[in-house]
This record gives sequence, C-alpha cells and structure tokens, in this order.
Amino acid sequence: MEESKKVSIYRQKYVLEVFEAFNNKHRHVVNDTFDISITPFLLDDLLKFIGTGQPSLLHLAKFIYNKIQAAVREKHGDPALAHNEGGLDDKEQIHAITTKFNNLNSDSIIDQFLDPTKNPDIHNPFIPQDTDVPELLQLSPKSLVERLSELHLGCRITLNLRGLTAADVLEILYCCRGAISHLEIYSLKDHIAGTSFYSSEINTLQLAINHGNVIVLKKMIRKMLDDPDIDGASEGESGSRKKKLTEILHNLSALQDFYKNSALKSRIGSDSTGRSRHHFGMGLVIKDTLPNRVQKQLANDSAHEHMDVPVYIPAHQRIIYLPSTLGEATLDILSYGRPKMTSGFSVPLLDLFMKTLVMENLFGVTTETNPIALYSFMALANGIYISGHNLFRGLPKETVYGNFFRSILSIPLALFFNTVIGGLLGIAGITEVQSILQKWAAVISKLASDCIAGVIEGIGDRLNNMRNREVDYVTKIKQMFDIYASLEILLPEENVLELLDTPKLFLQTIAEKRPELGDIMIINALDMLYFWMYQPRGAGTLTTIMKSMTREERRILVASLKVLQQQKRISQLFINGVLGKKFSKGLAFYLDQSQDYLKTISSLA
Repeated sequence: MEESKKVSIYRQKYVLEVFEAFNNKHRHVVNDTFDISITPFLLDDLLKFIGTGQPSLLHLAKFIYNKIQAAVREKHGDPALAHNEGGLDDKEQIHAITTKFNNLNSDSIIDQFLDPTKNPDIHNPFIPQDTDVPELLQLSPKSLVERLSELHLGCRITLNLRGLTAADVLEILYCCRGAISHLEIYSLKDHIAGTSFYSSEINTLQLAINHGNVIVLKKMIRKMLDDPDIDGASEGESGSRKKKLTEILHNLSALQDFYKNSALKSRIGSDSTGRSRHHFGMGLVIKDTLPNRVQKQLANDSAHEHMDVPVYIPAHQRIIYLPSTLGEATLDILSYGRPKMTSGFSVPLLDLFMKTLVMENLFGVTTETNPIALYSFMALANGIYISGHNLFRGLPKETVYGNFFRSILSIPLALFFNTVIGGLLGIAGITEVQSILQKWAAVISKLASDCIAGVIEGIGDRLNNMRNREVDYVTKIKQMFDIYASLEILLPEENVLELLDTPKLFLQTIAEKRPELGDIMIINALDMLYFWMYQPRGAGTLTTIMKSMTREERRILVASLKVLQQQKRISQLFINGVLGKKFSKGLAFYLDQSQDYLKTISSLA
C-alpha cells in the first residue's frame, strides 16, 4: 500500500506540473485561438472537479475543456449556433470559432497542450528514469507480473503492442515466463487516432510460439541478432538486448514450454473511456449476432454512426464424418476376409435348387427363354444367401449390405459373360450352345459376382493401403521434424539445414553432443526407404504428401534423408545388429536402392 501511495504522489506531481505549464504558457494560445480571456485556473477548482480519484491528464483535459466551453459561451454565445447572440458582428469569425471548438475535445487538448512532447522541460514519468522514481515503477516485466499474480491467482495478462517491435515482444514474453496470456492485436482508439499498426513479424512470432515451431523461432531470432541496430536498443534484465536474444536462442525449449499447454491468444478492444465526442464508446459487437432488424439498420446507416472493425477471422466449414458408409462397409468386408467355403457351397445351391428346380422346372426360365430373369434371380438368391451367412457370423451390417449389393451389381456382368461365351462357342462351331450355357449358368453367375467383388475389394485394398501408408509417413515425418527441431535447439549457432546437406560433417558435429541422434536419423531414413520400395502405394502416397508441404518442409525432409549417403556408417550399423543377425538382405537392399531413392526424392523437393 505504501508503494502504491508513492506512485500516486509521483504521478500527481507530474499532472500538477503540467497544470501549471498550461496556466503559464498554453492558456495564452487558447485565448488567442477562441478570442476569449480565461484567467489562470485555480488548483482547488481542479481538485474539486477530480473528487476522490487520482489526478490524470485525462481529468485535467476534461477540466480545461469545460472551462474553455464556458468562456466561449460567455463571450460569443453557444458555439453550436451559427448566429450572433451579442458577441461578434462578423459571422465568418463566428463560423471559424465554431469550427475550431467543434474540433476540440479532451484528446485534442492532451495532444496540443498536455502531451509530454509539448512540455519538454517537465520530467516525463512515462519514460524510464534512473532517479526519483518509485520502486514500484522500476520493476521488471517479470517482477511486475509476479506481483500481479500474487493479487489474483490465475489472472490473464494482456500485452499492449503499441510501439513494440517483435524483438520487444519476444523479450517480454521470455522474461515473464509464460505469464503473458494475450496480445492486444487491435485497439479501436488507436485505429481512429491513426496510430494503430499491424506487424506481420509479431503475428509470425505468435504463431511460431503456439505451434512450437522452433525452426521459425530460430530464424527470427537470428535475423534480429543480425540487425546492426539491435544492440543497445533496449536493456534486458541480464544486459543488452543482444545478450538477451542470444540467451533466448540457447533456451528455445524453455520458451516452448511456457506456452506448451496454454496458447498465446489474441485480444481486440475499444480502449476507450467513452468521454470523447469524436471517439466511439466502450465495447464491440459481432454483427451476425445482432437481431435481423438491427443488422438491416446497420446496412442502411448513411450517417456512419457505427464503424466496422478491420479484424478478420477465418471461418472454416465443419465437416463431420459419419460411420456406416458403403466405402467403410467394403473395407470391413476386406478386414474380415473372404469366405471361400461359403462361396464354394453357393455354386451347387444356385445350380441345383435355384436354376434347375425353381427357375427351369417350376417357371420354365432358362438362358434361352429369359436370361435376364434367370441371372437376376440367381444373383438375388446369391446375395440373400451370402448376407444371411454374414448375419449368422455376426459381421457388421455394413458388410452384409456390401455383399448383397455386390450380387445385384453382378447381373449385367453375368449377362455379358453369357453373351460372350455363347458367341465364342458359336464361332467354334459347337452345337447346342444354349444347353451348355444353361448347364454353366450358376458358374457364370458366381463368376460375375466374384469379379464385382474383386473390383470392389481391389478398390478397398487400394484405399486401405493408401490410408495405412499415409499414417506411416505422417508418423515418420513427424518424428523426423521433431528430431530436426531438437537439432535446432541443440545447435543454436549453426545453420542446421545447411549442415544436413553435408551428412559426414553433420554426424561428426552431433557426435560431440548427442551421438544417438545420428543413429535415430539413419533408422528413420531407412524406414522411409522401406516404405517407398516395399510397402503398397508407398511411392505415390509420399509424392502426394510432399506436394502438400511447404518448400521449406520439403527441404528439411530431403536434407534429413541425405544421411543415407553415409554407406560406411550405415553398413556398420547393419553389421552391429540393428536389424538382427540376418542382415545381409537388408544391407544389400540398402546399398542397391538408396542412391536412386535419394535422386528421386530430391527431384520432388
């Protein structure tokens, strides 16, 4: 409490000094501007106007505005009126005074008369000083947020970005050890005053911290360190700015940990007290949340009594994937295997019972009289049989539906086979073609059904392989990028990407600090080689994934794979049993395929 009183007295002293400066200097400018004769203001009147609050420049500006308004009205009448009420005969002068007064407000009074730049002979409390400054105002950002956290556990602290560079923000975030929870990316008051700014560098810094992107963070810090004006621009807790940035560069993992579980979020605000006639008041509203009537009024607002805030937030369509689709049903069929025994039993069932007893003997339907009806009935019977058997086995409903519709889709193909076989038999000069087709009708129907199943299951296998390869590659590439991020932290002064382009030098460099990382990178690269050469859809899937990467990500991936060039080192790993005792085939595969693989992958980068 005692420290707070010292700060209050310190700032009150400054406001009173500005008050005296206005009386002695700026008051005469006001008198000349508005053709009035205000006398020096009394301190007691100012303190009565403020009341129990702490004096501030805003209070003083409002006090001065009221005094000017009263003096102008007393001398010239109401400035809002465009006629003379007993003060001036020249209406042009009335208009000039009216215009000047209408442009006057608390903010403009501060800008013209009370701002520290307008009173350079007065000690400026808003600039860091070495003497006569209360201890509370000398606290470092870290100490200040610690004091605030003691007052309220779990508080959220927002950093106003006005006048700050990306280096300033980075240093404050690091020094406060994650206590800064938000960045104010937009202030309505600053925007109206024309002092707002957008820093893409600060935005990139925020995204890199939230995504844990060590690569971008390291690049940004190295760029800051290369700036010739960075040293001495600001003093940190442990020395110059350059020293602090170097410390951060060597402790990127700590910076990551500060925001690992809680992202650095953004704030927008009006930053307004609502006292100014020329500024909007407090608060913002999302237009789409307003009633339709109000939205229409805003759309037809010709007087521009509202303002659209230029803050853009991307909206993405939300897609919900529901189960029980036909594609998934097909994959489920594959996962349960192909019921060969039941398929074989269905042929005599179709031949003896459906084709002969029911269709031919009972209805007189054969391949000669009505092939469409015959094959349709057998396909339907086959579908019902297989679906019923699937239900008996307890397979999912998707599998049951897939097998049923597979039989239905086989009808046109069965008719096609029947026509082609009949034509071939006729060309061969064989008599009684229809009799032969009738005997083999069940086999033809089953063949058509199996062909449709083969196409469906082949597509399913392809999609399943692609999905599995994507999982393999995404998992492995993430591991490789994590290793790369560890290398960036391990070697803060090195350009790791250039170092990876020379694998021998790279392995020698990390051997001094963490030699196991070299072996891990080699094993990851061998896994990638195996996926590409041996796993189904391996090459195509990686090609697709690399096309979706950024150029820098592709460069990192290819550079990480270049360890495959170290044949002697990798051969020794095989001999040492990295794949077990039977390593000859694996070693031969690596030696035969690795160089061509690297050339192909490099062409994709």
